[in-house]
Amino acid sequence: MSESKRRIKKMNNFGKNEERIFPQFPVSKNQANLLHKWTTNAAWIGIGITIFIWFGVHFIGPTFGWWTIKIN
Repeated sequence: MSESKRRIKKMNNFGKNEERIFPQFPVSKNQANLLHKWTTNAAWIGIGITIFIWFGVHFIGPTFGWWTIKIN
C-alpha cells in the first residue's frame, strides 16, 4: 500500500473509535457536548442580563426619576 493511501485510510478512521476527547481527562464526547451546551446557554443568559441592566440604568431609572446620569 502506498504512503498516501495509508494516510487517507488512517485519516478516515480518526476519532471514530475514540470515546474520549482528551485521554488525560475522564470526559466523554457526550459529557463534553453537554458541557458545551450548558456553558453556551449560560453565556447567552449572562449577555441578556447585562443588556437588561444596561437598559435599566440608562433608560428605566432616569425615566422614573430614580437617578440622573451626569455627562461631563
